[in-house]
Amino acid sequence: MKIHHNLTLFFLTISVLLGCKASSKVEDQKTTTTTQGREQTTGTLLQTIPTIQSSRSSEELLREADTFALTQKDMNFMESAETVRVEEEMNRMIQQIQTEYAHDTAFINAMADAQGEWLAFRDAHLLSRYPPGTYYGSIEPMCVSIEKRILTRQRIEQLRGWTEGIEEGDVCTGSAKFKPME
Repeated sequence: MKIHHNLTLFFLTISVLLGCKASSKVEDQKTTTTTQGREQTTGTLLQTIPTIQSSRSSEELLREADTFALTQKDMNFMESAETVRVEEEMNRMIQQIQTEYAHDTAFINAMADAQGEWLAFRDAHLLSRYPPGTYYGSIEPMCVSIEKRILTRQRIEQLRGWTEGIEEGDVCTGSAKFKPME
């Protein structure tokens, strides 16, 4: 199908206009001919999820995207940019945790393992929600971005126990620090 090609061209065009690099990862892609004589491209889900690397902040990209969000492609781009912003927030929290708890190497190693496993879970969940080889239409990248963002926000809430601390009196704090009393 030409959908992936058109989506890739869209993101490359937007990246040039906004001064960022856009890429789309394609794995195991193959083209087959259907019984109706149409070509169909199949591959992994990753071929429809753009990644955005920019010298500009995600907030700047969102503001600019918001001014022209009239088509499904534009909405896909906006959702992707918002998901990138939420992932950046999670990454900042992970870095903060690594800095604050650097003295506890057992915890840092366990947290690194847990974060790696969480990322694997998130990606597997997305693949189960939107299996490869099934066409969900032009809205699919937006839906994938929204689901990814929901999961990432849940992870951010889990990480808050380490960044903000847990109320004193909670006997099950584990490795998390106590929240300063006000």
